[in-house]
Amino acid sequence: MSSSGSGSGSGSGNKNDNDNSNDNNINAERDDGGIPSSFSKPVVQYIFCRRDLSDEEGIAWPTGAVAAQVAHASVAAMAEGLAKQDEATKYYLSPEQLPSMTKYVYGVDSMEELEKVKQGFEEKFGNDSYHCWLEQPENIPTALATLPMERTNKVSKFVQKLKVSYL
Repeated sequence: MSSSGSGSGSGSGNKNDNDNSNDNNINAERDDGGIPSSFSKPVVQYIFCRRDLSDEEGIAWPTGAVAAQVAHASVAAMAEGLAKQDEATKYYLSPEQLPSMTKYVYGVDSMEELEKVKQGFEEKFGNDSYHCWLEQPENIPTALATLPMERTNKVSKFVQKLKVSYL
């Protein structure tokens, strides 16, 4: 089943993904180089995982295996964000923000749909805004996770136009 996704995410922050205020800079910075005390919008992570994952015999992957793909993509995106000193990633992972961590996890119906998500993020937010997880040793694209970013109208509208629904 495919539909535009909006609604609640997981975590304990504000869960309304339909934010009607103006877009702001995704990576807020402080003059002293430290972690910003706050962003103007909630900082969240978007994750997209394929629903059609199956083995050679066509048997669907177990729920735990699919959950692992989501986790792999999320952690890889966080590691990349930290490696490049991304302010939103540092803020999202800061001890005071851990209780407010929010992720929006969506399912896509095929590898082609995941590729469309990837291309869309490249065009709108740059090719360093996400990590596409490749399951090894098969080298299969299974999930895509963004670096943490402010939940802005630009992001929300882009996600709502995708052929996705909550996983």
